[in-house]
Amino acid sequence: MVGGKNSSELPNVLAIARSLLADVTTCEVTLAFRQANIRSILLKGPAIAVWLYEHVSLRPYVDSDILVAAEDIEKAEEVLARLLFMQEPISARTRFDDVAHGLPWHAHSWVRQRDGAGVDLHRTLIGAAADPDEVWRVLSSQTESMPIRDLQVEVLAKAARALHVALHAAQDGGLPKALQDLERAIDHLPIDGWKEASHLAVRLDASPAFAAGLRLLPTGGALASELGLPTEAPLSVALRASGAPRSALSLEWLTRIHGVRSKAVYVWQKLAEGISLQGLHAGLVTGGGARACGRLRPSHRLALGGLGSRAAVVVARASGTAATTLVPRERPSPRCTPEAAVAGSLR
Repeated sequence: MVGGKNSSELPNVLAIARSLLADVTTCEVTLAFRQANIRSILLKGPAIAVWLYEHVSLRPYVDSDILVAAEDIEKAEEVLARLLFMQEPISARTRFDDVAHGLPWHAHSWVRQRDGAGVDLHRTLIGAAADPDEVWRVLSSQTESMPIRDLQVEVLAKAARALHVALHAAQDGGLPKALQDLERAIDHLPIDGWKEASHLAVRLDASPAFAAGLRLLPTGGALASELGLPTEAPLSVALRASGAPRSALSLEWLTRIHGVRSKAVYVWQKLAEGISLQGLHAGLVTGGGARACGRLRPSHRLALGGLGSRAAVVVARASGTAATTLVPRERPSPRCTPEAAVAGSLR
């Protein structure tokens, strides 16, 4: 017993406490944004937990994911700085890098040392290929209000929320928590809502990632087929949906950078982040990376050819069999690893 609580209950209690802190942070930041005439939309946290789960303890969250217009990013960052948040530096944990010639970033993470509060400040969603300004125009027209503590906070309407849940599932290869959200969203939202989500995906140029996320579950695969979603995806989307390592995504992006000098600048910054391409290559090639490269679609093999054979094998191996036809698979066990959770999702 610890403080009158069974030790087995402590993780649950701590998770709820972190969620409550995130709610306090959401209200504080939302109010500060409003005072600065910045409109903001809460993307996840209670917007997902209250919608899909009976209690926050079943779907705890640790930070606040907030979307603002791209034109308001600089002003929003100034507000966060006044609230004593500090932007996390670019590191090996950064999903999208704000570096020269780098992947277009979708969000920056901000943390406050005194209480551990965290804010992910978004200008777009991963999987949405539309310009961030267009993403804001579409999503800001698809909102509703929900109470958080004593404040009415703007959140995505259910169809847009469901779209985001599917995109999030495809973001990192269908991690267990994201798959659980997706499974519940499929159960909660009627087909008309998913049709609306599909229309929104078209407007955001996010249909391939939307389909990839849905097809990580058998029920989602059936839904994707009913909606007439694409069965193939660009290599970058396929890599993410397969749970490929971040370094593979960086190498794939390298194929799309024009000019030797620009490529060199990008690679140098990657090396400065501590990414060892040689070590990555050695680890990924073991077990048939060359064979995986041979199974890429011809257009993808041609694109990777610009990197040279070693880098091409790295990206190919990172995507498993590396094909981009998206098919449903059996639902993984909640206890499985992320790698096992997505095994067979891309063939």
